[in-house]
Amino acid sequence: MLWSVLYLVLPLAFAIRPDLTKGPQILNPPSALFQSRATSADELDPCQYMLQNLTSVENLRAHEFASLEQCLYYFLAGESAKRMKRLGIPHPIASVPPNYLSRQPVNIKFNQITLQHFELNEFLKDVAIHGYMELSWMDDRLQWSRDTWKMEKLQIQSLNHVWIPLFIAQK
Repeated sequence: MLWSVLYLVLPLAFAIRPDLTKGPQILNPPSALFQSRATSADELDPCQYMLQNLTSVENLRAHEFASLEQCLYYFLAGESAKRMKRLGIPHPIASVPPNYLSRQPVNIKFNQITLQHFELNEFLKDVAIHGYMELSWMDDRLQWSRDTWKMEKLQIQSLNHVWIPLFIAQK
């Protein structure tokens, strides 16, 4: 996943010219990659590079902002994994609730419930309700330094990337 972020963060503009005697050659290599004095992977980390050169998110292009959001999410997921490493749970930010270690209740607020339509099957004695629910809850694993990241909010692109409450029907 780190390499896909690398391609988004560093715009690469180079051409490869096939030469029958010498093989393919890069004509105009991007200096950030090929002339870098960095000696370790940490120094070439695209997220660290972006954070060091970030002054304001308003100046970022759409793909750069998306890359910054990905960096922030994977930073938070990594921090969560470090805290729960001893338990051996894979991807804990998405698989366990925020109260897993403390066992404190998670307060879930139902902000809005929108009912679109429902179906009643009298023969099967079944009711299907279709609609939307807007929920909110506190997850301290999704907190970050606004001074470092220069972001006020993080838009998660998939429900599979964070823990969400599971509701089941009970008779």
